[in-house]
This record gives sequence, structure tokens and C-alpha cells, in this order.
Amino acid sequence: MNYVIWARPLTNLNDLRSRLLNGDTQNAISAELRKSLLNAHIDPDGWVAWETSTPTERSLVERYFTDVTTELVLEPTWPGLKSLPPLWKQDKSRLS
Repeated sequence: MNYVIWARPLTNLNDLRSRLLNGDTQNAISAELRKSLLNAHIDPDGWVAWETSTPTERSLVERYFTDVTTELVLEPTWPGLKSLPPLWKQDKSRLS
């Protein structure tokens, strides 16, 4: 079983990305969530989505996102997610 997490960004996601890349979140979140967030996608309406095999660790997620919802998917990799552009390759102005 996998889950797709959908959420709206609350704050500057460049800070989150920097923390994920620098390992600042190493003790705060699992390696899986770290990898999932680094591979997140964004839809045209500004919703961020990522896939995980375990429910999300809410404390860090709620620091950067609001309206967090979890969707159960039966496929190991949900095809709809891959059709969305990667979050971190977007114009930096959309991430601030």
C-alpha cells in the first residue's frame, strides 16, 4: 500500500528544501519522508503531492503545509503523480 499526500504550501519551501538537502531534518523525520519530499510534485493549482509507503509525520509537514490530506493508492507508483511537474524545478518565485 502506498499513500499520496496532498497539501498546500504554507511558507517558504526553499527553506524546507535547503533543510532536506543539508540534513537539518535528519533527526526530525524519517529517511523515507525526506526522499518523498525531495521528489514531490506540484499541480497547476499550487497543491504539492508526494508519495510514501507510511502515513506522514505530521509535525514537520504541518510546519510547511496546510490542508494536508492522505489518499490511499493501490499501485506502488501512482501514475497521476508522475504526470505533474517536479516541485523543486519550478520557478523559485512560486516557492517563496
